[in-house]
Amino acid sequence: MNSGGLAVAAFTVALAVSGASVAEDIPGPYRLKGALPEGHTGLAAKYRADSGLETDPAVVLAEGFEHGGIEMLKGSGKWTSVKNPDGMAFLNDVPPGSSGKLALAMTATLEKDTGCHLFTPLLPGWDQLFARFYVKFDKDCGAIHHFVNLIADKETHPYPVGKAGGTPAGDEHFSSCMDVHRESKTEWKCHLSMYTYWHHMTTHWGTHFTPEKPWRPERNRWYCFEFMLKANSAPEAFDGELAAWVDGELLVHYGGFNWRTTDDLKLNSFWLLLYVTRDDTINPVNTVYFDDVVVAKEYIGPLGRGSAK
Repeated sequence: MNSGGLAVAAFTVALAVSGASVAEDIPGPYRLKGALPEGHTGLAAKYRADSGLETDPAVVLAEGFEHGGIEMLKGSGKWTSVKNPDGMAFLNDVPPGSSGKLALAMTATLEKDTGCHLFTPLLPGWDQLFARFYVKFDKDCGAIHHFVNLIADKETHPYPVGKAGGTPAGDEHFSSCMDVHRESKTEWKCHLSMYTYWHHMTTHWGTHFTPEKPWRPERNRWYCFEFMLKANSAPEAFDGELAAWVDGELLVHYGGFNWRTTDDLKLNSFWLLLYVTRDDTINPVNTVYFDDVVVAKEYIGPLGRGSAK
């Protein structure tokens, strides 16, 4: 766990890297330090290589991609929307320490499509959720437009409903996407960013929340990504939170969010997304590998080293 107390910075300064803005007459968001777990101290620490983790009462969704075929994946009952299955494949390339033998590759081929997704509602919905997934960017992957989302929607659907281009109402929607935001169209250069929608943003195109020091992934290696959304405790409260970890290290932590204006709006959908366009990269084929996906009600952390359960 990080040491230190609350660190509040002027929000216009905190967002200088992203160039985004929010309404100036609200008390947040602002950077936080401390008060969240890190490393191998989470739910996964109790289960060696995630073996048995899917049965833990804190787990909402677990997917290891050991299906061996796209039709079996579609029939598993875990995903209500599978976009572009022709762009998906199961490969014998898994994160170090994984108990599985297969990972899912998603490919965006710009001559044919913009990528792939898996989507599912998470019902009945929760006030706080953590999403952990292992990810590897192929050695020839170009920049990515959007990535993996936790979503709170007033009305749930079996498929994703885009909200880009408008500020949602406080009783309608909030969400955040753990992104790798592109810095170049011609070379692999991007940084970690939490691309976020809620009713106090003013850009209509989302707000990017970033680490204090830019974090840039390498290609052709596995990472453990995890992020968290915590709703405000009451409609009038500004105590919601947003956080993100890489390999168990807390890199992004913001507080002071009034995510919603009604307690009825819950986190109720998960979207595993690879979305790439011609505006993002000149690379014609862009592949990303996913494995060991878990959504839970508490911090998960990297693959555990404990006893198998």
